[in-house]
Amino acid sequence: MESTVKADGGELRAEDTGGEGLPMVLVHPGVGDSTIWDPVLPALAARHRVIRYDARGYGRSPAPSTPYSPAADLSAALDHFGLGRARSWWPPVWAAPPRSA
Repeated sequence: MESTVKADGGELRAEDTGGEGLPMVLVHPGVGDSTIWDPVLPALAARHRVIRYDARGYGRSPAPSTPYSPAADLSAALDHFGLGRARSWWPPVWAAPPRSA
């Protein structure tokens, strides 16, 4: 189910698969959007309630108009879906490719 999450001066577009199991929130890296999780979403949703959202200015979420905190946005998403706790899955930070001489 898609939702709009109100978050401190802005909004996030989010999706909740519903279902049983430990809730899991998928957070995309600073590029792309929540669709990066499409390949693994079915397997995760089979065992977890999965929530994913587009950070401000990415995917379906409007660009920020004021300063904001990504951590506060994550907290707003948890509150919106009535979750006190959830596992969060952040992708690894990728290093820049080596430069060739």
